[in-house]
Amino acid sequence: MKSRFNFYEIVKVKETIFTSNHGISGLKGAVLGMAEDENHKWGYAVHIYNLDEVWDLPEECLESTGEFTSREEFYDGSYIHVKVNSNIGKGEIED
Repeated sequence: MKSRFNFYEIVKVKETIFTSNHGISGLKGAVLGMAEDENHKWGYAVHIYNLDEVWDLPEECLESTGEFTSREEFYDGSYIHVKVNSNIGKGEIED
């Protein structure tokens, strides 16, 4: 089943019991991640602008605004190198 929303799509959080209880109903956010479960239901990692937090929300809690943003709004292209010691399963950041 195809996802209803796309990466970097601006969505609005619908009013549900869950979203009302957590104070996020009506807020806008951007889709930063998505996954389909074994029952073919989609969940989304949504950056909620007003809170500067990412929430994991099911598809039925979201509606499209018809707007999109860009990847660059969230990611600046920087990265780090991590060297993993496979004997102990521990990683260290390399310079």
